[in-house]
Amino acid sequence: MLVMAWMQPDWDEEGDFPVARLCGNPDSDEADEDWPRIAILHLSAEEFVLFTANPIRYLRDHHVFPEQPVEWISDCMRPPLGKGIPQAAPGTGWTVVVNHGKPSIASSSAIPDQVA
Repeated sequence: MLVMAWMQPDWDEEGDFPVARLCGNPDSDEADEDWPRIAILHLSAEEFVLFTANPIRYLRDHHVFPEQPVEWISDCMRPPLGKGIPQAAPGTGWTVVVNHGKPSIASSSAIPDQVA
């Protein structure tokens, strides 16, 4: 098991939203060992709607994983609806974590930046 120390990721803020990219074994010289690849996205409320409408297209259009685009992704997991569960404040942004594994499959989860 690879255990990494806590660190601040490098944020790429040149695109439409800030994104941090991490890989499974950044110290490896072997291309096959740097999986899974993880991206953390800070999306506005509007961008989050676009992401959830078509995550594959969104990830490709924004070149989140340019070296190997995602071919399949599960629905984005987010806090459930229910009594007593805080919900996203209107117009709030979302932090989305995308876990991209081989062979080009991914999963994602999101939490709101603010709750109502």
